[in-house]
Amino acid sequence: MIAAAPEVRRSFDRGAARYRQLAQAQARMGTLLWQKCPQTADTVLDLGSGPGHWTARLAESYSDASVLGLDLSPAMVRQARHSYPEIGFVQGNAYSLPLQNNSLDLLFSNLALQWCPDLRPLLTGIHRVLKPGGRALITSLLPGSLEEIHQAWSQAGALSRVLNFQPEAAYQKAVTAAGFSHFHLEASPQVFYYPTSRDLLQSVTGIGASGGAGFLSKDQYRRIHQQLEQRRTPQGLPLTYQLLVMELIK
Repeated sequence: MIAAAPEVRRSFDRGAARYRQLAQAQARMGTLLWQKCPQTADTVLDLGSGPGHWTARLAESYSDASVLGLDLSPAMVRQARHSYPEIGFVQGNAYSLPLQNNSLDLLFSNLALQWCPDLRPLLTGIHRVLKPGGRALITSLLPGSLEEIHQAWSQAGALSRVLNFQPEAAYQKAVTAAGFSHFHLEASPQVFYYPTSRDLLQSVTGIGASGGAGFLSKDQYRRIHQQLEQRRTPQGLPLTYQLLVMELIK
């Protein structure tokens, strides 16, 4: 599945209220990115800021900086403004960043770029807004992510709603074309475990990250849960993310 921007926006609008509660895997992957943050920055953007929790951490860490959160979903922006009224949040598109050229020291983006199928203009825009020497820290997802869900849907005779994730080579090509002088890309599998199949599915569909579950018959729904249950391990039911961590310097 390749999701269009309006579909993505509606899906994350639906998931805004419960995002912090359910997005534990996303938060843990974000900590891998957080560890790479520089010691100082004067201007910071959280791209794909969601309900604003990473933006708030950035504002706390860079207390003298100008920190802004941007998200495609109006409901996410409303949630963030309610939770963190002292921080600026705007609704906008990653392809049209509302920032001046050479204006950012740091761009932080946790698990947003996988929703952007056209990588070259996206990364060119990120390059545009960074200052010389500015840094973009980005996580995204690669093929093989959510494979357990994809297989369960397919084996139940349902149309998989898992994104067609782009390969690492596509990111590397787009980064090079955008003009970054230095960059480092690192891929790694991240496996999370859930006590029930419902918990596993809610960790994705409940936050809006599925693009919508689509229509399922009762029999398909039952078979999906059965397929997921067959993968049970002593730790619980696994869900795999193929994580890409990117460090880009202009």
